[in-house]
Amino acid sequence: MQFFLEFLQSHFRLNSNLQEFVSEVSHSRHYKSGATILSPGEIQENIYFIQEGVIRAYSVMDEYEWTNWFFSKGEFAVLPDSFIFDNKSIEYLETCCPTVLISISKKDYYRLLEKHAELKMIVDYLTQNIIRQGKDRIYNLSHMSASERYKEFVSHHKYVTDRVQGQQLASYLGTNAESISRFRKKNAKEKL
Repeated sequence: MQFFLEFLQSHFRLNSNLQEFVSEVSHSRHYKSGATILSPGEIQENIYFIQEGVIRAYSVMDEYEWTNWFFSKGEFAVLPDSFIFDNKSIEYLETCCPTVLISISKKDYYRLLEKHAELKMIVDYLTQNIIRQGKDRIYNLSHMSASERYKEFVSHHKYVTDRVQGQQLASYLGTNAESISRFRKKNAKEKL
């Protein structure tokens, strides 16, 4: 919980009343690798802060899992269409490795924003981060080779790269698991 409060404090000014309220409405939980946090057809009722680990958002089409997004340590895992707009999710949220989540219910999240308007900056922060990452991903998919996309991803998301399966990363980067395996081996040799 301390990591979560320190994260919030680094982005927003938290007085003692606000820290106490955040602590009261936040719940920590440990998950094993492969745990499903949200399934298609469900509405995301909690916002999750990742204290440790990685979550992926993915969908299944023709029995193939397509990874759409990774959320990692120090980030909020939220599917805006479901959490904000109360639409049923079309994606799964699943842990990629042992993960520790801090959850805040939707009701408490909105109470928090109502009582402490300065925290609306969280919404702005989340929105800006999602837009930036989405824009970068679209650019990379259309302008870079699979090898370049892998190198770019590793340079910005080493923590994620070390904790996800090759097939999960391959589907996110628009390539195949064999290529990811080759890229990983080449990367390891270059470090020697």
